[in-house]
Amino acid sequence: MATLEAIQARIQKLQGQAAELEDQSKHLALAKIRDLMIKHDVTLEQIEGALSKKGRGASVAKKGATSSGAPIAKYRNPKTGATWSGRGRRPAWMGKRNFDRFLIEAGASDSSAVSTAVKASAKKPEERTKHTVAPKYRDPASGTTWSGRGLAPLWIRGAKDRTAYLIA
Repeated sequence: MATLEAIQARIQKLQGQAAELEDQSKHLALAKIRDLMIKHDVTLEQIEGALSKKGRGASVAKKGATSSGAPIAKYRNPKTGATWSGRGRRPAWMGKRNFDRFLIEAGASDSSAVSTAVKASAKKPEERTKHTVAPKYRDPASGTTWSGRGLAPLWIRGAKDRTAYLIA
């Protein structure tokens, strides 16, 4: 009668042989598929289109998507190179306005789009347009000012009457 160890060793040997046969059959199948693709001049995109649920035959790319199904990037972060297609939640690096500075030119290569975006964002401080609001309040002790917009500084938060800090 066979021992447990002998049976387990036999099982492992048979599993190894089964794996080898499986690999050989896969290689043969892939070789046949490759030969048929070459013979009939078929591309991978056509096969993917034929296998997709919607596609019946040659695949047709959707507007705004690549052949892999991923949307085309329309915006690029000049600092990190991160992209956004314009769909879904807007990334934090885009800010709340002036999306044009992150646009990628249509038909431009990735490197030229990045370099153009970097050049546009690397303007000198005097060339940038910054909407500043004139200060309305001044701290007499330190001389710091506050425009009245945004979070109030500590020196004015505790004041009951802010008129003492108004700039004439």
